[in-house]
Amino acid sequence: MPAKIEFKVGLFIIVTTLLIIGSVGYVAYKKGVFEEVHTFTLSSRSGEELTEGMPVVFSGFKIGVVHTLELSENGRVLIKIRVPERHVKWIRSDSMFIVSKPFIGSSRIVVLTDDLGSPVLSKEKVPEVTTASDINEAIKKLQPIFEEV
Repeated sequence: MPAKIEFKVGLFIIVTTLLIIGSVGYVAYKKGVFEEVHTFTLSSRSGEELTEGMPVVFSGFKIGVVHTLELSENGRVLIKIRVPERHVKWIRSDSMFIVSKPFIGSSRIVVLTDDLGSPVLSKEKVPEVTTASDINEAIKKLQPIFEEV
C-alpha cells in the first residue's frame, strides 16, 4: 500500500512541475520573449526628453522601445530602438520619427509612415528625429492672448 501512495505523490509532483513549466513557457511566448528583435538607429541633435525604455508608437500602438542612447563622434545623439519582428512592417524607408512631448504624460517616439508599400528601413540608414512639444505649441497659441491682456 505505501508504494501506491509514493507513486501517486511522485506522479502529482511531476504533473505539477510540467504544468508550471508549461505555463511559464506559454506566458513567455505570448510576451514575445522568443521573438526575433530588430534594432534600428535614429539620430537627434539633442538627447533632451529621450530616455531608455521610452515607447516607440505607430498609430497609437506601442511597436517598440528605445534600447540605448549614445553620443556619436560628431556630437549627435544616436537612438537605438528595438522592434519585434511582427512590427517591423510599420517602419519604412520614408517613415518620419517624431519625439512627442504631450502636455500630460510621458514622451514617446511616434512613427509616421505615409507609404506602406515602400521598402523596410535599412539597418544602415540613420533617419533624423524631429521634436514636437504640445507644451511649447500651447504657449505659442496663448502668447497673443497674454499680450492683449
